[in-house]
Amino acid sequence: MPIRLNVAAAIVRNEQILLVEFNDETGLHYNLPGGGVHEGESIYDALRREVLEECQAELEEIKPLLMIWEYIGVKQNHQYGEGHKVALVFPCTLQAGSEPYFPPNPDLHQTGVRWVALDNLHTLALIPNITEQLVSLLRDHSIHPIQITDQL
Repeated sequence: MPIRLNVAAAIVRNEQILLVEFNDETGLHYNLPGGGVHEGESIYDALRREVLEECQAELEEIKPLLMIWEYIGVKQNHQYGEGHKVALVFPCTLQAGSEPYFPPNPDLHQTGVRWVALDNLHTLALIPNITEQLVSLLRDHSIHPIQITDQL
């Protein structure tokens, strides 16, 4: 089975992070806006497309890579599917005047788009469970993330 490459946006404004709400067989949970990269699509183009599709919002800036997470279904008892996923998480900002809202054609099981206080993120089911690492990285301004370029 091929590895699926995902991208995700960590969009923080006024100490709140933008999340996409889902309610499916795993229950009510939240994801960072994002999704799979299509063949031939750059990671930056995929991130812009996914945020627009899920939140109807346009990105202004994609900052350097913040973190990477990996999910291997067979090693994690297929808790969130059978596949193997690797996701790149980027801090992002929204274009001025671009306010997120629930899309007219949401993803399957998508039930909302919400701003959540970083201090309250631990009270929600974030999938994958990267809350502690994510908040720590977002608040630690001494970290110098790796810059990825789509120019070879």
